[in-house]
Amino acid sequence: MMRPLALIAVLGGSIPVVCAGAATVFRGLDNNTGSAFPLLATPNSNQARTDFLSAVAGLGTQYYSDIESNANGVLPATINFTGGQTAQATGARGQIRSSPQARAFGTHGSRFIYTEGDEAADLFVLKFNQPIRAVGFTWTDALDYFGSGNNPPSITVTIGSGPGAVTVDLVTALPSASIRDGSVGYFGIIGDVAFDQITVARPLGAGGTDGVGFDDITFLIPAPAPLAVLGLGLLAAGRRRR
Repeated sequence: MMRPLALIAVLGGSIPVVCAGAATVFRGLDNNTGSAFPLLATPNSNQARTDFLSAVAGLGTQYYSDIESNANGVLPATINFTGGQTAQATGARGQIRSSPQARAFGTHGSRFIYTEGDEAADLFVLKFNQPIRAVGFTWTDALDYFGSGNNPPSITVTIGSGPGAVTVDLVTALPSASIRDGSVGYFGIIGDVAFDQITVARPLGAGGTDGVGFDDITFLIPAPAPLAVLGLGLLAAGRRRR
């Protein structure tokens, strides 16, 4: 079972703070307070992405998604990554698009994954073809309830499944009643153990639906254990069997 999380949040240029823990979360949010669409300047999301990539450097091999290689169409779909890695994407009313939809849009190239989920179904699930240690992605237009009078619970992100799964909020820096259409954010998480899927969902009581875009997906395959350490482990196991 994973231990408590360490949180990193970036909003409005604030300095990230890291707490002790076993899993580390990176968040950045650029609230679309102007009239530009798509949002052109995303310094907070960019900083969170940079911090995430710096944190995973040296922990294993990074793979980047190539959603551009997928044709437009409804989910499920196989998302290709560099190096021949893949992940199966499913989602409620999900699709791969090359044009904006309900103020969600692509952030790296024209194509992106778009879903419209409610509390009865997961927005988005990525099932990887092998265990991973970390995953990050850019999102657009999540929790945009500005001026509506509603403030539903945050969208959740879960890594893994079963008893060892860990669930955190996609957005914590602002209440949903303050987030505007077309806003952009980055989310990244490094687990203390490997996992093979990530699930984005709306919790019970959230109410209504929320259309969200996902792009710039990066994941990390953990580096293999050094042979010397592995040998010591096998030796210890052999001694226990005697």
